[in-house]
Amino acid sequence: MPRTSPTIRWGIIGALAIALGCSPTSQPNYSKLGLVDVSGIATLDGKPLANVEIRLETPEDLIYSYGVTDAQGRFRLMFDSRKPGIIPGRKRLIVVKKAIREQDEAPGDARKPRDPSSGAESSPSEEPVIPHCYGRESTTYVDIDASTNRIELELKSDCS
Repeated sequence: MPRTSPTIRWGIIGALAIALGCSPTSQPNYSKLGLVDVSGIATLDGKPLANVEIRLETPEDLIYSYGVTDAQGRFRLMFDSRKPGIIPGRKRLIVVKKAIREQDEAPGDARKPRDPSSGAESSPSEEPVIPHCYGRESTTYVDIDASTNRIELELKSDCS
């Protein structure tokens, strides 16, 4: 019987582990996380905050759930791309503009001209300016418990 080298054996074992561990049918076990299905609405100065990403994160471990607002400011928090929900607890609120990907744009879309005085691209009037206080260094917190199923985020331009 021919002998296989240790390198070949470990290669076969590694390939099997990858194939079995990364199976498209494998699902994470979400039941241990205690996820709460939460939806909500985000406004800025009383107007719906459209096309932004809402993140609620635990600052200690940076685990977060996210949602993207629609034209009416509505969103649903997702734990990952497969599962809605959020782990209960005290969460830091972070609001960021939704990234524009090339596939979101129609071919030949005209961009707004640059403002010659600032060198920056002019933003469309319907695109909100998100105050810095809701950015990556936000100090705004939201408490989520097992009974939370809806939240209203009423943001202010002056950060009050």
